[in-house]
Amino acid sequence: MSLDRFTPAPAAAATGRALAARRRPAVGITGPAGIVKWRRLLRRRGAATLLIVARGVLAVLAVGCASLANTPAQDLAWSRWAACRTQVTGAELNWIQLDGRIAFWYGGPSDGQAMLECLGRAAKDGPALPAPTSESRPSGGGGDGGM
Repeated sequence: MSLDRFTPAPAAAATGRALAARRRPAVGITGPAGIVKWRRLLRRRGAATLLIVARGVLAVLAVGCASLANTPAQDLAWSRWAACRTQVTGAELNWIQLDGRIAFWYGGPSDGQAMLECLGRAAKDGPALPAPTSESRPSGGGGDGGM
């Protein structure tokens, strides 16, 4: 008995490979092929690895969000700025450092001096903070457009 009749013909074998190649998804990250790729990765690596990575990402996000809260010194500086902002016009808050130092811009020299004096008066009623810093408002920043 000959084994030749069990061996596929070369044309049939080539056709079978061509069909298999058409059915095989393309390798990629997006689309259905990407989903197939991620499923294969999960099967190989296991869901435990994915869980570890997800927990790590969540931990990093939680630490990042926790750092967005103000320090007590910043809260005190902000309350002093809010009180003085209603009394002095022409000053604009630039930033408040972690230690409570206020940095602001002013439109005219009298505005800057008036804000420094107001912040000094507000500081007498509570804990000491670092001295505020001020500088003249940069020109060309937009503002009222020259009106």
